[in-house]
Amino acid sequence: IDELLSGVKAEIALKLFGDDLEVLAEKGKEIEKLIRTMKGATGVQMEPITGEAQLVIRADHDKIRQEGLNVDDVMNIVEKAVGGETIGQVLDGERRFDIYMRIAESRRKTKEQIESLIIESPSGAHIPLGRVAKVDIEEGPPMVSREKGRRRVVIQCNVGLCAGLSAFSRR
Repeated sequence: IDELLSGVKAEIALKLFGDDLEVLAEKGKEIEKLIRTMKGATGVQMEPITGEAQLVIRADHDKIRQEGLNVDDVMNIVEKAVGGETIGQVLDGERRFDIYMRIAESRRKTKEQIESLIIESPSGAHIPLGRVAKVDIEEGPPMVSREKGRRRVVIQCNVGLCAGLSAFSRR
């Protein structure tokens, strides 16, 4: 019930609010370090707010025009190949399941594989994505948590048994 009310699994949660993710991360780590020094604090952790890899594709408008393409066509191909597309449904009695299609994971794991995706121009030319767009893997937040419209980070811990309590239990 506590988890449903607070949104946190731990017994104790400190919610830190702010607008700047870097400041939140810095202050959150300071608080986490301080809590780790407290007697009885166990399972101390700050929810991650950085470190998640993100695929970023920036279209080069000039090169796209030179190849006779438009940005929407290029980005739609990327979206379908990497993100996937629903192409139909299968019925199983009353239940419906989407048929989802995208390129195999083994062909979209690296930046180089994404750059080698082929886009067909109106003239029929095969153009690798890397020729008309910059593909990068960048670090970004896995999830920016918000509460009442403000960014937040949670530092949480549980309370373990301290030495005095364990001695009491031997009586």
